[in-house]
Amino acid sequence: MKYEYKASFDKTFKKLGRERQQGVKKAVSALIDFFESGEKASDLGLKQLRGDFWEIRSGIRDRIIFAFNDNVVRFVIIGNHDEIRKFLKNLLRMALFAFQYIARLFRSLTPDLLLPARFDSRLSISEK
Repeated sequence: MKYEYKASFDKTFKKLGRERQQGVKKAVSALIDFFESGEKASDLGLKQLRGDFWEIRSGIRDRIIFAFNDNVVRFVIIGNHDEIRKFLKNLLRMALFAFQYIARLFRSLTPDLLLPARFDSRLSISEK
C-alpha cells in the first residue's frame, strides 16, 4: 500500500492549529494502521462518500477526505462538514463540465453521431 498527500491536504493541514493538527495526525495514523493490520479503531468514523472518495473523522469538527484506488491512498483535504460538502460539489461540477466538453468535441468530430440536440442541456447543473 502506498500513501500520498496532495497539495490541497498540505495546504489545509497548515491552516489548522497545533491541537487540531495532532488530531489529524492521529486519525491518519489510525487509518494507515487499519490498512496495514486490518484492525479498525472505533473512533475512526470511516465512511465512503462518492466513488473512490472516503472520509475519516478527526475529532468532532474535522473530516479528512482521501481517495483509495489501485492500492494507493491519496489524502486530499481536511475540513468541516460544510467545507467537505463544497469540495465534493465542486468536484462533481468539474467532472460534469469535462464530460460536456468531451461530448461537444466528440459531436464536432463525428457530426453524424445520433445524439439528441439537447444532449448537453440535460447534463447541466442547477445553481442553488
